[in-house]
Amino acid sequence: MNMSARRSLRFRLTAIAAVFGAALFSKFDPSRGGGSNFSAWFIHPIEFTTYIGNSGDQSAIDACIGGLTYHSEISQYIGKPYFPIHEFCGGEPIMRLSYGDSVIIQQLGEFKVISMLDVDHGDTARVLRELPGEVYLQTCHQNDIQMRVIGLAKAASV
Repeated sequence: MNMSARRSLRFRLTAIAAVFGAALFSKFDPSRGGGSNFSAWFIHPIEFTTYIGNSGDQSAIDACIGGLTYHSEISQYIGKPYFPIHEFCGGEPIMRLSYGDSVIIQQLGEFKVISMLDVDHGDTARVLRELPGEVYLQTCHQNDIQMRVIGLAKAASV
């Protein structure tokens, strides 16, 4: 094999590896082309495992005891479980979640991310009535102006 043929083969193998690697490690985002995304063929790793640590209102969240807080007032208002957690108390992984990622809440089971939205403080309850999901996670951005809300659906139903 001459030098030109080797370069050509090496270029093709590098291009194939780059395409395969990008597909393997990219996130499936149904908002960008739905099921036609090549990365949807690969199984997502579990992205976030957590537990319900307590329940209550803002004072329970601020206690920062670890785990999610079941916010009973907002959960009753929207008719679905709502679990906020401060970013600096264990909520930082919520910021890295993407569509299709897995979340395990130890007491409830495995879920998939089906929606996400950044909302201003005070708009959460209103927005949650329209955001798809069976269960919601929420953490604040470091700028403390907005919150990230993640809608989850049971993994078996996605």
